[in-house]
Amino acid sequence: MLIISDELKNFKEVVTTEAVEQMNSKTNALTENLTSLTNSCTIAEDGFSAYYSSENKNTILNKFSNINEILKTISTSISSDLQSILSKSLELTNNVTELMRLFKEVSTQDGIRSTELGKALEDRDNTVISEANRIISDDTRKFNELKTTSENLLIELKSMDANLDFVSKYTSNDYLAYLDALQYGTFEKKTFVSSEGVKVSYYIYIPDYGSASVEKIPVHMYLHGSGESGDGVLSCGLPKMINDKSIISEGIVICPQAVQGNEFYHTDYHNALIELIDSVIEEKNGDPDKISLSGHSTGAICGYRMIAKHPDYFSAFVPISGYCDADINGLTDTAIWAFHGSEDARISYVDANNAVRKINNAGGNASLYTLQGKGHAYVQDYTFENEFEDSEGEMINPLSWAYKQKRKKNNEKV
Repeated sequence: MLIISDELKNFKEVVTTEAVEQMNSKTNALTENLTSLTNSCTIAEDGFSAYYSSENKNTILNKFSNINEILKTISTSISSDLQSILSKSLELTNNVTELMRLFKEVSTQDGIRSTELGKALEDRDNTVISEANRIISDDTRKFNELKTTSENLLIELKSMDANLDFVSKYTSNDYLAYLDALQYGTFEKKTFVSSEGVKVSYYIYIPDYGSASVEKIPVHMYLHGSGESGDGVLSCGLPKMINDKSIISEGIVICPQAVQGNEFYHTDYHNALIELIDSVIEEKNGDPDKISLSGHSTGAICGYRMIAKHPDYFSAFVPISGYCDADINGLTDTAIWAFHGSEDARISYVDANNAVRKINNAGGNASLYTLQGKGHAYVQDYTFENEFEDSEGEMINPLSWAYKQKRKKNNEKV
């Protein structure tokens, strides 16, 4: 009597040929994505190797090497273990399908044999019965052999699944989140209270190598425009591009979130931001000589004021679509690279140009890049999306430029 175990039947019911083919397709796509991610990691490592200057450079490069090693381990697990499981699953599914066909064939021939038995005895003709017996015998042999193979294959699949260390080690949500953070980092929302009791809500991006073992990490603060007051700081400009992974920041980025929009104008708020930066530098071993600032519109205007009140603090400033109404004498020790659209209808291009001219006349180091045909809001994304020629003739992204600048000491040029 031919019997197909319930376990084999259930396997075929759950693991259909279509399901295996879909899983195989997704696995192939995942392998391709891992290859692409590995290539991107290599490119990023090469970029850091060529352009990043730090006493902790080797530590950072080792991070990328470790990431690549992990990615290769995952890829190997997928291409060998997972693909093997899928291949054996497909084989087992096809085997059970064949077992069902053989079972049906034997049952059919047994029925034919029973029906023809009476006629064969009367006619003394055993041809039909003999053929039925032959088919039943052959199919029974095939059935039993295939059944044994299938049951052993099922046992092997169970064993493979039980011993797949990479399933828990390399594909958990926690690990994937960690891997994503290694590549791009994520913003974390926090609250800071200054010594004067001023509360600052902010988002902070910290590269993976921003740990106690790495020193001299550049720090950048971004001040949003009035349109992002409330909860919109991550909706546009530099923070959005970091969150969307369209740019990679090699330094820490702090993005204060103004509630009303006018906080950026207040001296006590400026003091709180300085304390916030100092606390991040202390906790993450940041570089006190590489603290840069950028801002759009209101953020740019208030950035000028903030630097003027703390003239020996910031190494660089990137004002976008802004003007300066602060004390020019407090701005001469900070490298400034301003960006402004020629068609800005909200803040005059002339005012932006006058600010740069006055800073330079006072002995400062400022330049203005004119974005021809661009308006007020458009330039906050455009500025950080692209590279521009700086005052030294180098094509560079403004954020990377800001990270390169170093705070002046004792009025010496760096």
